[in-house]
This record gives sequence, C-alpha cells and structure tokens, in this order.
Amino acid sequence: MHGYTDNYIRVALPYSADLVNRIVPIELGRINGDGHITGKVDDVSAHETASCQLATAD
Repeated sequence: MHGYTDNYIRVALPYSADLVNRIVPIELGRINGDGHITGKVDDVSAHETASCQLATAD
C-alpha cells in the first residue's frame, strides 16, 4: 500500500485494510527499489515521524 506525507513524499507500507484512507503517524525508513520510502506505523514515540494519508494497494 502507498501513501503520501504532508511534503508529498511517497511512502510504501505492507497492506492493512484498517489503514486505508486514514492519516496515521509513520516512521520513515529507507528508499526501496521503486524509489519510494519504506515506512511502518508508529505508536507516536520519541523519534521523528511523519503523518501519512494512506491509499489502497497497487
């Protein structure tokens, strides 16, 4: 599944039906082979996160 941060950075995450069309905090990771940033849902901890609007899987 993919989404975008407030700065229009495209983020790739594993699909989860619970996250479709939601804005959630994401911990940004590395750039993958498709040129997207990998991410994972963050439980709002002390490190930096970005909010991400998530869409359906490609």
